[in-house]
Amino acid sequence: MENINEYVLLSFSYVKINKNNYEIFSAKWKNWQEYLKIIKKKQFTPWNLCNLIVKKDFYLKQILLSFQNYNLIFAEDLFVFALLINEKIKSIEYVGYYYIVNDNSITNLDKVDEKLANYEKILKLIRNSKINLNVKKYYLYFLNILILDCKYRLHFINKYYYKIIKIGFYMKKKVKI
Repeated sequence: MENINEYVLLSFSYVKINKNNYEIFSAKWKNWQEYLKIIKKKQFTPWNLCNLIVKKDFYLKQILLSFQNYNLIFAEDLFVFALLINEKIKSIEYVGYYYIVNDNSITNLDKVDEKLANYEKILKLIRNSKINLNVKKYYLYFLNILILDCKYRLHFINKYYYKIIKIGFYMKKKVKI
């Protein structure tokens, strides 16, 4: 952890907590070439940061170029990374966050309308950002699927329209690495 400023690649993972034990999820690959081979075998790549390998310089440059004028709430993985590379950020040592128990969690069904509004704000930010066009298309694709899911859960669209559009999303785009 002390040498994170020297690292070239980043990988975000998670901790699995079970009773009194915890296990840090570790990837099965040894280097980024092996990681790419594994990802290419899958039908799609995840759009979130968990278990992805990212070049640190590219990642930081894209964030600074695109979102420096906004006050954003970071996802847990990005926040932890920011804490590790920037010693000026102060935080308590460990916070346990339980999505199921937390009434303010975005997984709470009562918060779907708020989640939809947030997704639409992020969609607008990404569309207006200076992010590389291919990266932008990649994130917009997955974000539009999440927006569609929220609209369905809020009954803004009916079941048949939802299924047709969702099938169209999957048939329309195959993301290449």
